[in-house]
Amino acid sequence: EVLKHQVLVLSLPVRSFLDPNNYPLTIAEQALQTMSIALRGDGHYELKAALPDIGWRIRKHYFLVNESASHTNCLLAWQSYGP
Repeated sequence: EVLKHQVLVLSLPVRSFLDPNNYPLTIAEQALQTMSIALRGDGHYELKAALPDIGWRIRKHYFLVNESASHTNCLLAWQSYGP
């Protein structure tokens, strides 16, 4: 009944309460750690900051990255696989 409301369906705290195994509250921290490791191995981009207030999808995260060669700021979007 609760998930019939569109706003509540898209809320991470509600999803985390109802299904803590698939929607942990640390999902943003896990995304930041994953991107940090991936970009460190690449060497062409440097992770500057997480941009948490962009978008409405629970599993989609945005980051500000800097290209090493031209020092251009870029927007990186990342989404993990999951339910």
